Amino acid sequence: MSTFDVGQYVWAKLTGFPHWPAKILELPKSPSSDHYVEFLGPKKTVGDAKVKAVTDDDFDKIVKAGRKAKGQAFMKSVRELQSVMPGISQATPTKSASSSKAPTPEPPRVNGTATTETIATMSKSKAARKTASGGTASAVEVPAGSLSGPTLPVAASYAKKTGRLGTPTATAVAKSKSSKPQPSPVRLNEQGVHKPAPKKRPMDLSDSSPPPLKMKKTAVPADSTSKVLKSVNPTLCRGNYGFIGLGIMGTEMAANLLKSNHNVVVWNRSGVQHTDLASCGAQVAVSPAEVVDRSDIVFTCVSTPEAAMDVVMRENGVLQAMCRGKGYVDMSTVDSDTSQAIGQKIHATGGMFLEAPVSGSKKPAQDGQLIILTAGDCRLFDLASPAFDAMGKAHYYLGEVGNAARMKLIVNMVMGSMASALSEGMALAKEAGLSQKMLHQVLRDGALNSKMVEAKGGAIIKGEYPASFPLKHQQKDMRLALALGDQVHQPLPIAAAANETYKRALQLGCADEDMSAVYQAHASQSSSKR
Repeated sequence: MSTFDVGQYVWAKLTGFPHWPAKILELPKSPSSDHYVEFLGPKKTVGDAKVKAVTDDDFDKIVKAGRKAKGQAFMKSVRELQSVMPGISQATPTKSASSSKAPTPEPPRVNGTATTETIATMSKSKAARKTASGGTASAVEVPAGSLSGPTLPVAASYAKKTGRLGTPTATAVAKSKSSKPQPSPVRLNEQGVHKPAPKKRPMDLSDSSPPPLKMKKTAVPADSTSKVLKSVNPTLCRGNYGFIGLGIMGTEMAANLLKSNHNVVVWNRSGVQHTDLASCGAQVAVSPAEVVDRSDIVFTCVSTPEAAMDVVMRENGVLQAMCRGKGYVDMSTVDSDTSQAIGQKIHATGGMFLEAPVSGSKKPAQDGQLIILTAGDCRLFDLASPAFDAMGKAHYYLGEVGNAARMKLIVNMVMGSMASALSEGMALAKEAGLSQKMLHQVLRDGALNSKMVEAKGGAIIKGEYPASFPLKHQQKDMRLALALGDQVHQPLPIAAAANETYKRALQLGCADEDMSAVYQAHASQSSSKR
């Protein structure tokens, strides 16, 4: 049975994330299970997490670490915790040069009730004997109330080195005995070549909800993902996933889930169910509700905000079968308001929600090289990571719902503006009597080289525009990005001008062609002035 109570305030921890203030909503059915909690802060995120009691003993340590990593959002949650637990406050000890002993701490308290914990201490003579023999000092466990017991010979040196009073942990004692830095373990890749340890870069996400920003990148190709996962945790290799939306992107993403040894149930809005996916092992459902019912996590990738909402709200839609314990990941490119509305409806059922729009077109989707931007329930981010590994080369956690949608619109706005500028330059080269092929080569050899310049420039030269990313969708994203600019009062003159060119290309009948067909709008303007 759990030693905690419903409504008790605790430190909650998810795998890979530091502690965060939370309130217990439900107790686990077994002692080994996680507690269902609500994280404190501006956004009331809920989920299953491991918990520990809030005590004066480690309050300062946890707050200091959390404030450094998570900034303002974390401190707001701490202040909320202090408002409901007035007996808990962050300690601000001062170092005393004249004292060689740690001050006697008060017994730790949980929600105002005294508790008994153990403190690590050691006998001075025993520590000396261990040091002389090259061994490590051992700890003696003493009840917190028995502070008149053995002395703490290392407390003074600990305070001198760290600037903090109190008893060091056994780990801290062990570190204080060693003056030599410990070398980092050698990291080898699959070919046996040394791979330097990645550098961690703290990022401030002051306006986000818990947990903090988490960024994960991987250079593992999609076709080898399942092998890597098997070597780490075989249970992750057979995820029960659903996929709704089998268009240009969705088909390739679902295929990569199948290639990575996952169980996949699919459904398509148009009614055309892809037999090639079925032949690869996909199970075909008759409705979104059936996809949810037969899956643990459902991914959706559709073309418009209206379509994204329809999949959720329609008869026999996602909402009908969604319940606690299931996750819904919307990978469509939509505005933040639509994403937040969908998230609220999913949360109302007890389910978990993550928005996860992708950056990349058909070829990266085929190769499992998409960039996946996520926001929402961090627990679902962890659970869906094996699927993200199969579909993309990097996935990012950006905090509260809406952040990923906004980030994706900005990325696509920049991409659309660049493609329009490239098309304009190609049109100018032609009118000036220059070789478009030569301009394309010059751009590729210089600082402006990119995969987009290579692919879109090549399409313009050939005059062929097979859709990797349809122009109508690019114009939709330009429109949504401009609306975001209006919402936050940010002028976007370059994007606005590019958007007019895409609208012109739509009028010329280029809606279903690739976005590089925006060149037709620039070329038509040159022809009309002759």
